[in-house]
Amino acid sequence: ANQVVSGVRIYGVRSTVQLKAVLANTAYQLGSDAVEEKTKGVSVEDGAIKGLQPAAMKASGSIVHKIAYTLISGSAGGIPGRTIKVKISNMTFKEVKELKESLQDVQGVTAVYQRLFRSKRLELDVVSDMTAEEIASLLSDLGYDIEDLSSVTVEGVLNEKTGEKTP
Repeated sequence: ANQVVSGVRIYGVRSTVQLKAVLANTAYQLGSDAVEEKTKGVSVEDGAIKGLQPAAMKASGSIVHKIAYTLISGSAGGIPGRTIKVKISNMTFKEVKELKESLQDVQGVTAVYQRLFRSKRLELDVVSDMTAEEIASLLSDLGYDIEDLSSVTVEGVLNEKTGEKTP
């Protein structure tokens, strides 16, 4: 998308950075992470370059935790699949537990890691052989409104009608 501000055309750009940690002597993959950053620039290239540094910083910070988990768990990169970030708003702690259990029971989902739960906002890493679009469709079927979707991220909100509890 682009717009003109004070005679200058501004472009909105999504920059995606994917990092993989691999043991050099065995080519064993310890972990990978992909991060997407939304930025603006005076050209598509300018916006993309501006988004690379913050995306790389987030990805590198995140991958450190995955490497540590892999080394501690002893799996040494044996978890197959790609990692999709799932971010859902308007959640209670009980709903977080239910969603994690539901996702772990889905065929094709290898692992579900909770990154963050703060101010009713949940962030999960879902390791799966499914695409982000397939995970978004699954979440939609479970009553979540999907607000943003990319190749590595699914963002949504718990539908208030679904989330209402009757006394």
